[in-house]
Amino acid sequence: MTLEIERKFLVANDRWKNSIVRSIRIRDGLIASDNGNKARVRIADGIATIALKSRRRGSVRTEFEYVIPISDAEEMLRTMCEGNVLDKVRHVVSHASDTWEVDVYEGLLDGIVLAET
Repeated sequence: MTLEIERKFLVANDRWKNSIVRSIRIRDGLIASDNGNKARVRIADGIATIALKSRRRGSVRTEFEYVIPISDAEEMLRTMCEGNVLDKVRHVVSHASDTWEVDVYEGLLDGIVLAET
């Protein structure tokens, strides 16, 4: 179990692109959501995971994440996510002494760019 603290920011320009360290293509699917608790399946960088997240308490929530076979994740994305599948490229960006993750969405959220640290 880990504690997740999310602080997301809408990105206003492209200056961050000069500081990209690496990029990862991600497919993310929401399997279930109930009262702020969520179950999500993801394929990223050749690794598939399933995650269970508690509802937020302020900016913090607990997260349990487990590696699963890619074939299972693909089947879950296809049959259990009911169109709630997001495609994005996550860019790891180094700025000052911080590492940021900048998500550039495609498909359903095409054009949205969010950053978090």
